[in-house]
Amino acid sequence: MSAPRTVVVADDLTGAVESAAALAGLSGPVPAAAEVVLDVAALREPDASGTGGSDVGRGPAGGRGGEHEEPPWQATIVSLDLDSRAVAPQVATVRLLSALEAARRCAGPGGRVIKKIDSLWRGNTAAEVRTLIGKGPAVIVPALPALGRTVRDGVLHGVADGAPDPAGRCDLVHLLEPHVRSVRCVDLRVVRSRRGECVRMLAGIVNAGGVALVDAETDDDLDLVAAALAGLPDELIISTGGLAAALGRRARRERPEQAASPMPSAAPGPAERDAAVPRRIAVLVGSTEPAARAQIGHLAEAGVPVIEVTGPDAGASSSLAPVVVLTTPAAGDRPCEDGSWARALVDCALARYGDADFVATGGATARALVDGLGLSRLQPLAEAYPGAVVSRTPSGRFIATRPGSFGGLDSLAVLVQRTSAIRLSMPPDRKADR
Repeated sequence: MSAPRTVVVADDLTGAVESAAALAGLSGPVPAAAEVVLDVAALREPDASGTGGSDVGRGPAGGRGGEHEEPPWQATIVSLDLDSRAVAPQVATVRLLSALEAARRCAGPGGRVIKKIDSLWRGNTAAEVRTLIGKGPAVIVPALPALGRTVRDGVLHGVADGAPDPAGRCDLVHLLEPHVRSVRCVDLRVVRSRRGECVRMLAGIVNAGGVALVDAETDDDLDLVAAALAGLPDELIISTGGLAAALGRRARRERPEQAASPMPSAAPGPAERDAAVPRRIAVLVGSTEPAARAQIGHLAEAGVPVIEVTGPDAGASSSLAPVVVLTTPAAGDRPCEDGSWARALVDCALARYGDADFVATGGATARALVDGLGLSRLQPLAEAYPGAVVSRTPSGRFIATRPGSFGGLDSLAVLVQRTSAIRLSMPPDRKADR
């Protein structure tokens, strides 16, 4: 029988990767084994052939045929991307319920299932959460203090983008109607109690079939919630990446006997640098957000070529530079809709830079990339900075992902540098190549 796993179900790829990295503690000294899977079927146990149900040699519909895939990693943390943020709510909830059943089987007795939600409640988040709490007990932890999203008395603060309240507040209890009778708030006084009150209250709510909505304003609060949840491993958790990071911190503290991490540093030594072979990096930016455009401008000022892809059938010039940016026109100038811009970006990148490592910003662009490569799995390697993760494909390609408009002016440049540094510092036995 397999050891218990933590299984995350996310609605987009950047969230799935970010959660896996946070739970595995890839920003800390003692990482656990983690993998990201791109189809519900991959949650099953590896089959006798050792392929783990991957799409060897064929890829998804419309893809280019898969990269060669090795047997799956033996991971204690598995994160699934449902790719459901932009689909109709009914489609999203059907996918979610099917995935939840598979996730529970994959987690096993004593394992944990986490539904990762968007901290701004974009896409189908509300519909998915309503569906889940209508099916049974759960613990909801919506805060993400690192990005200013806090919860007090069941009200989410810091949701200025799209919030129903002009002050950036969202009453989550009201949002979760018609299931409000089953929702009980666990306030900050209880969370911060040092007498086990939080553990008892959470257990009482879920044992009675209810839903606990937990307040948190700081990462310290989330650490207390993570400690309280240690006694409730079989209960469904609905949370942002903030709780995943707290659970990862707790897991690291409980593994002091393990050896120091073999994870690469940001600055490889001279010997490693001489022995390693750098690879071109193609940066794919599908977001039209002003922050993303400013980050592209920062790279351009440093001499990085920027290539604009204008549509699915449009050609684009190539560049021999070690780093190149491919992007789409501003929103008002786009000739294509319904996600075809992301596929156009990926088609162009793979046609011209098929041997490159990639940096992909935004869930839609990242998902189009892995689909175009015919992948079914990714292995997170290291967190470049919060929310930005460098992963490895089974064939040895490196792919960095992060939310579309995330980070400061130099964040894309930092992610490119970090991706290159990780490849250069990776031990030879972990640098398998095509």
